[in-house]
Amino acid sequence: MFEEVEELAARLLAAADPEQDDRFEPNLDLRAGGLVDELVELKRTIAAGQARTMVILAGLCRRAETWQDVHDPKLEAQVGPEDLVAAEIAPALRLSPVTASIQVRRAVQIATRLPATLAVFATGGLDLGRVLAIDEATSVLSDADAAKVEELVLPKAVDQTAGELRAALRRAVIAVDPAAAEKRRKQAVKDRSVDRYADKDGTSVLRMVLSAVDTGEIYDLIDQVARRTKTTEDTRSVDARRADAAVWLLLGRDPHLGPECTDDDPPSADPQSASKPDLPNAPAEPSDQDQPADPDHPADPDDLADPDDPDPTDAERPTDPDDLTDGADSGDAGQAGQFQPDGEDPGPDEPTDPEAAPPDPAQSLVNPGWRDRQLSRLERVSALAALALSAMTTRRPPARPWVAINQTTNQNGTVCFVGELQGYGPITATYAESLLTTGAAVAPPERSGREPTPAQARTHDPPVWLDREVRARDGTCRFPGCKQPAHRSDLDHVIPFPRGLTLRANLGGLCRRHHRVKGSGCWSVKQHDDGIYTWTSTATGRSYTTYPRGTTGDWRGATSH
Repeated sequence: MFEEVEELAARLLAAADPEQDDRFEPNLDLRAGGLVDELVELKRTIAAGQARTMVILAGLCRRAETWQDVHDPKLEAQVGPEDLVAAEIAPALRLSPVTASIQVRRAVQIATRLPATLAVFATGGLDLGRVLAIDEATSVLSDADAAKVEELVLPKAVDQTAGELRAALRRAVIAVDPAAAEKRRKQAVKDRSVDRYADKDGTSVLRMVLSAVDTGEIYDLIDQVARRTKTTEDTRSVDARRADAAVWLLLGRDPHLGPECTDDDPPSADPQSASKPDLPNAPAEPSDQDQPADPDHPADPDDLADPDDPDPTDAERPTDPDDLTDGADSGDAGQAGQFQPDGEDPGPDEPTDPEAAPPDPAQSLVNPGWRDRQLSRLERVSALAALALSAMTTRRPPARPWVAINQTTNQNGTVCFVGELQGYGPITATYAESLLTTGAAVAPPERSGREPTPAQARTHDPPVWLDREVRARDGTCRFPGCKQPAHRSDLDHVIPFPRGLTLRANLGGLCRRHHRVKGSGCWSVKQHDDGIYTWTSTATGRSYTTYPRGTTGDWRGATSH
């Protein structure tokens, strides 16, 4: 299949311009590393071209100041150079007027307010996504403060993903003017809201804007209920289970999903097709981390998704692809990520609802067994609703997030403080102090200096204190570029257990996706002092170093070598 793609690309280029058919010469023998190297260079070339486009647009705007022949002050106030350039490039580039206007205004703003960013962009060190992230984060700042943010973030931005850069930008924006950042935070809380808008195919979206702590606890509750209502034959995706859990928690009833089939296309009769639920008082399903984390042990099939790269094979979607935990699968009820004992076997089947309507004899003429199939579905949903109620009332108390207050120094030597909230990222020091004072958050765990006993080191599951300290050290998944919080990740033995012992120097956080990638054998991993990792691809030979983020909020990207 892939050979056909390469040959097709060559034919298309030759048909477009016969003289340039050597621009894509199929080479099926080219090493994988060489192909990745070519992708890196192509990305740099594209970025340099996009930067040049911005420079040209900004230059056209300067020239457009002399284009108007009619010098009418009123007209000049309504139609400026940016409008004239947008009107010029729209038909030339086959752009809509709105798109052309957006591109021109964006180019002028970046060229005039963020010249240092544009310079790195022109060398291919940044892509368009990261440039736009800098532009968006600094839009609330003065030109002088925007330049200060550039100085703080650009040295590390080249090695960061867009998500890592956004976290670094939030920290830098707070650092350059903490008072203004706290004022914006208070206004954002005043503007909290819940709204709804229509989506496609009979669905709609409910959006809630709340404080970071409240949204974190609400999401964890929904996620816990969703996990504890998963039955043996449940085919719903984890996203669908969360959606159903939200309906049960808010409305206390089953969701109105509509019929699974219609009379025009009824299912064939199958007495074995109805799934059987667990009893509402059945013990909780073990969390993702209840099972041994090493790849040679079975694990829950639901991924702990990478927020920046949703798995196309899953039905899950990140809520926010960059900043929050965005669709990541958290652990089961209780503190996510801790090793828990396996749950017991589910209880007997739920009895049929005595109030359910009896089958319609006439329906059997259409398709025998169809109505029984429908009743089995209603019975299953009713049992799941009971499971949701049980999960809500028996769940463990929510684990309070940690919040740290870290000292940072600006480029001019000014010292200030910025908070770091677990699972969220940078917040103002004032807000962090408030969370600690009110008990909404706790201080991060400190390294105790303890080491496991020989017996503990030969046991797969680490002691609770070591589990906490390793997750606090790592902060996130340790794969290059992954922002999945460590408290929602597996604890992995770098050298697989039992060959590798359960020691601090052999443990690290990996989200479920990258835990499986490591277990595939396509990467070799080495942990150095202070939790520094080196990942080397066995397919391409490329190596990357990742650094623990801990509680400091230092979003240092992976360095390649």
